[in-house]
Amino acid sequence: MKKTLLVILDGAADSGFNTPLKVSNTKYLDLFACMANTGLVIPVGKGIAPESDSAIIALLGNRVEKVYTGRGILEAMGANVSFNPGTLLLRANIASSKGRRITNIEGHRLSKSELKKINNIHPDIRLIPTLGYRAVLRVKTGSASVSNSHPGYIRVLGSITSAQKIRGRILFRKRIKPLSKSGKKTADLLEWFSKESERILKNKTILLRGASTKPPKLIQHRDWACIADTPVEYGVAKCSGMSIIKPKKTLSQKASQVLRLLNRFNGVYIQLKDPDHFSHQGDRAGKIKSLEQIDRQFISKLHSLDLDKVSIIITSDHATPIKRRAHGVQPTPVLITGKKQDKVNTFSEVSCKKGFLGTVKGYDLLKQVS
Repeated sequence: MKKTLLVILDGAADSGFNTPLKVSNTKYLDLFACMANTGLVIPVGKGIAPESDSAIIALLGNRVEKVYTGRGILEAMGANVSFNPGTLLLRANIASSKGRRITNIEGHRLSKSELKKINNIHPDIRLIPTLGYRAVLRVKTGSASVSNSHPGYIRVLGSITSAQKIRGRILFRKRIKPLSKSGKKTADLLEWFSKESERILKNKTILLRGASTKPPKLIQHRDWACIADTPVEYGVAKCSGMSIIKPKKTLSQKASQVLRLLNRFNGVYIQLKDPDHFSHQGDRAGKIKSLEQIDRQFISKLHSLDLDKVSIIITSDHATPIKRRAHGVQPTPVLITGKKQDKVNTFSEVSCKKGFLGTVKGYDLLKQVS
């Protein structure tokens, strides 16, 4: 049985003609493009700028609109946050603010004293830091039928959210509102908690999104392993039945890790976060540099794989255009090694548009492997 390696270059796709992927010196990605079928992927749906969790759920073969239950529970599972059935869970950003205005949507961790004060606000609410500015808000019980307070995301289809442009906007925490009668009590509690937090923190605010109370039921990939840089990807992997592997520190070490895991598992999914980080910061030079480092230190090592035994898929979970500083609706380039090759010889949004695969829906991606 042929094995599968799914490489997600988080947020690598961009907008425009001279994208970072197009202008970067990525000779090893380009070499794989020469040995592959290429095309574009619409991760979740046309006109939706998806979050990473819904995009990955789709790329693993799921119909997101039928299974997605919200980001909060996936963040909690990925960060090993304990919770009981019926617990309400939300993803939280610790954002910097000045007055009511948000100055940095990806702020920083709370100090121990700040966290202690926040967790004394209400006996049924706990804020649990995870990675950097990220946290999980755990509420003993509540309804998931509430809106986001994070100004960068709106609900568009059930629990599925679409990212909003950040660059050039004056940002404020949004009021949390009920989305049904059942959500009124929870919305009032979360709004009160948010205001109390701002009173305590002074120059910070807690932005909430992705309220959820139950995990999604996903297609199982029990013979796969997952290596990721952020908690939510591990949450998706756990719901998919994958083995969770702690990532090595360097790109070169991660590549060696992948090669070893392919001897043990029939599939490996690895997420590389850096391109997305630089996109959110509006740092074009940093994004280009990160893509070139990934190419030189990680992708180059994959050329030792026997492509008769392993199919390699390389794509992005979503576009993160630098000019938006947020996820975008653009399709993402994809290459899939196999018996057929098209005439595309570089890996970018522009070149892959001409590829044999055409435009693929996210949930059909794994079906393209030969």
